Amino acid sequence: NGPAEDVTVNIATSGVNSQPRSIGTLAAGESRIMELELTAAQAGTMQIDALARGSGDLEAKSDLQVRVRRAELVVQVSAPQLLYAGTTASYKIQIANRGDAIAEGVIMQVELPAGATNGIGVDKKAIKLDQPRWRVGDLSPGAERLYSMQCDLHVSGQNQLVARLQGADNSAASTSALTMVEAIADLKLMVNDPQGPIPVGQSVTYEIKVFNRGSKEATDVSLVAQFSEGIEPTNASGHRADIVPGQVVFDPIEKVPAGAEVTVRVTAKAAQAGNLRFRTELNCADPETKLVAEESTRFYGSAAVQSARAANDSSATR
Repeated sequence: NGPAEDVTVNIATSGVNSQPRSIGTLAAGESRIMELELTAAQAGTMQIDALARGSGDLEAKSDLQVRVRRAELVVQVSAPQLLYAGTTASYKIQIANRGDAIAEGVIMQVELPAGATNGIGVDKKAIKLDQPRWRVGDLSPGAERLYSMQCDLHVSGQNQLVARLQGADNSAASTSALTMVEAIADLKLMVNDPQGPIPVGQSVTYEIKVFNRGSKEATDVSLVAQFSEGIEPTNASGHRADIVPGQVVFDPIEKVPAGAEVTVRVTAKAAQAGNLRFRTELNCADPETKLVAEESTRFYGSAAVQSARAANDSSATR
């Protein structure tokens, strides 16, 4: 039934006090409303305490507990541990809301490993960007979703894929996964022999091709071409070589880059008729490789013709 003078109000939230607000004098029966906006910094229970003081040891207290709910996004990525360059990596991306509030407007962004190609996204469509994004939508508390995606890896070493989640309420989560990619050389040997039959004494050329179908250069590649009795090499081209009786020994090829091929040619002459063989052997130290290719060429001469005629005459007599 009397005025309250020099009234001040102090608000404390979870132990943090605000600056006192001065109300001044409140007449008997008078009331005033104060509005205060608070932003919760974390989930859980927020304690709000109010204390009003006036002259003459006047004091009044009030408190309130506010339950703060919050979405908690979680993302996990499962990736292969080891792959060879040029192969496909398959990923599993699991997302969840571990909080007690809805995560609204969630967007997922993925950062692909450097040099990745032929990506297929979580929507089963081709990936056209290095950092594609997809709209996940709302996630209820406790909700989980599993997505799959894939891409081809080409760069040797550790390949990292990063997945990020971002909610409309600023909730976020991110993680990464590593895949070790190894590059290897894969050599293939092919021989193109001349189309027979061929007259004895005519020069013929054998073509030797070395392909590297791998993702890493092959080094220290050696080639040896060998002929059967009755045919001798006369010349070699495409790479330096030594010609000795019955074979051609090429100097080691220092390197065959990934995706490249090396072609050498050997010219020879047959001194006798028959099916004469040509054999090529490839050896490589890195990667350790041994390949063999063998072909035969039919040669004919005057002796062969006379023998054939004699055989025909004998058959006719019988």
